[in-house]
Amino acid sequence: MIRLAAIFPIALSIAAFILALLTLLAGKDPKFMTDVFILRVNTTQIGTNIDVPSLLSTAGITPGNSAVDAVLARLPAGEVGNILNTAARNLGLHDYYSAYPSTYCRGSSVQDNTTHQTTELVTSCTSPQYPFEFDPVAIIETDLLKGVTLEQLNFPTQEVNKVVDALKTAYKVMNILYLVGVILAGVSILTGMAGFMASRLLEVLNQLVALLALLALGVASAIATVFATRVRDVFNEKAAQINVSADRSTKFLGMTWAAVGCLLLVVMSWCAVCCCGRHRGGRKRSVQEEPLYEEPGMRETKRRGMFGRFGRRDRV
Repeated sequence: MIRLAAIFPIALSIAAFILALLTLLAGKDPKFMTDVFILRVNTTQIGTNIDVPSLLSTAGITPGNSAVDAVLARLPAGEVGNILNTAARNLGLHDYYSAYPSTYCRGSSVQDNTTHQTTELVTSCTSPQYPFEFDPVAIIETDLLKGVTLEQLNFPTQEVNKVVDALKTAYKVMNILYLVGVILAGVSILTGMAGFMASRLLEVLNQLVALLALLALGVASAIATVFATRVRDVFNEKAAQINVSADRSTKFLGMTWAAVGCLLLVVMSWCAVCCCGRHRGGRKRSVQEEPLYEEPGMRETKRRGMFGRFGRRDRV
């Protein structure tokens, strides 16, 4: 028998799969959902509290020969013309570094010629990796002009690294759990479609798959939230003195926890279907169905009970 009650958990499984997949693939290239990040570090004004030209001159460094300039040289001329010459760019840095579940992106500040508002232009992204970890300090050190160190910029390397290092393994676990969660959410759609047929075994299987997907995405979302919060706080508390800040994306948190919420409802729905659904194992016996065996005289007794009152009485 077709079970229409399975439509609701299947629809929720599809929603959870789409949300989780978009969360996992965010930042896979500069044009795809780069505003859905776990953490973004803003280095636009880094070093404005020190004499950068003197620092570069002492180190024998000529501005304009950095990795960021090489990236900008590959962009369309119209975009490059609007990119601001920020303090970060003078040091060879990009203005923004954004972390995602399986990749990270670099971005520069762009000013709109009409509104004169400053926005972020994502210039490059790494390829998705599994497992993957995000180490903002190491990335910034790599992009710095050769001969310049974070210590010269008074960057709180030890304080930030203490928090980041403590969460490196957790970030890798989060990365893998997102991948596993997306796969299980997809499997839950397939098993859910099979659940249209009334079967106790299929209902239990649907509950198990949805529960595993819920656990994977739930733990991954929790790790992402903790990482974003703790690293953001240490940047804003310790690195604010050199004008470096960090923030987290409410879009990312909303999407990842919405996926978790959908899977929770999926588990509850399949549980309700399993516990409250009707399973027909065969033809029901009619209330009026005759027994297979009757005692001698029973049929006559029934006949007399029904018609004896109105029938002809035996004469004495």
